[in-house]
Amino acid sequence: MLRSVLRGISFATSKPSRCLFLSLRSTHYDITRKPTSQADNMMDIGTRPIFTADQDIFRQSVRKWFQEEALPHLEKHEKQGDVGRELWQKAGEQGFLGINVPEDCGGMGGSYLDSCIVSEE
Repeated sequence: MLRSVLRGISFATSKPSRCLFLSLRSTHYDITRKPTSQADNMMDIGTRPIFTADQDIFRQSVRKWFQEEALPHLEKHEKQGDVGRELWQKAGEQGFLGINVPEDCGGMGGSYLDSCIVSEE
């Protein structure tokens, strides 16, 4: 999988490419997971090898929170045209905002993939 990701990248020509290579090289992928294309359901958790077991647990908690806090108010939010300040405040209290912002800057200090989980859910 890593080779297919790296195949089209020219490492000698640009600094961002070298940075991407170093980032990908230090990432550990779980090759035992089924790819999303082979999952029974696109909503299955644990099918993409770029996520860890801890990130799967985080995804479950994010999904549960959205199901309990956002979905019951979906019709109201659609009428308003936004989700309102209250939901944003609750999301912040749960630590779902500023996930990949460093802790010393007031964020959660998580990874880019952690922030992707919240965006996807």
